[in-house]
This record gives sequence, C-alpha cells and structure tokens, in this order.
Amino acid sequence: MGACEFIITAQGATAHRAYHAAVQDALEEYGHQHGYSGTISSTDGQVWVAHAALPLDEAVHKAEELLDADQASNRPRYSKAGTTGAIRCSDTGPPTDKRTTFVLFGIAAC
Repeated sequence: MGACEFIITAQGATAHRAYHAAVQDALEEYGHQHGYSGTISSTDGQVWVAHAALPLDEAVHKAEELLDADQASNRPRYSKAGTTGAIRCSDTGPPTDKRTTFVLFGIAAC
C-alpha cells in the first residue's frame, strides 16, 4: 500500500477535537476502508501541535514546509498512518472556541 500526504482544515476547541471531527468527516465521506482511505481517518490518533498559531494561509504553507523537511530527514515524525500535525489558525477566533480552525497535516495510508 502507498502513502498520501494530506493538509486539511477542521474546527474544534482544541487540536484533538478538531482532529476527531476531521476523522468523523472522513469516515462519513469515504467509509471504513480498512485503514487505507488516504484520509486523516487512517492515522493513529496522535496529534502534535507543530507550530505556534498562524493566519490560515501561512499555516497551510508552514504545514507544507514541515512535511517536506520531515520527509527529507533521517527520523521523520510523520509516517504512514502515524502522527498528525496541527497548527491553530490565529485569524479564526480565540483559542478554545469550538469554532477555532486548525490546519491538520500528515501522511495517510492509501
């Protein structure tokens, strides 16, 4: 099986809540494909806050940079079906608001 990078947005009061909301959305849209959907639902549930809050467009760019740098390293943090990175979007509301947007990124099994 292969691996697919993903960068998505999700809302929640915390990065973990946003992650779980994104997983539920992916399961509803793509179903239970035995862990190989190529979506966030195939990751292991570990969420790592990868950077301080940034505006949405900068957060997406930072996620791309972190994924590229990670894959070039000898000890990648993100691996197929592994940890998901999260960056809070500073232009979407105060921290702990249930509508706070997070950029979530990582590598999914596909």
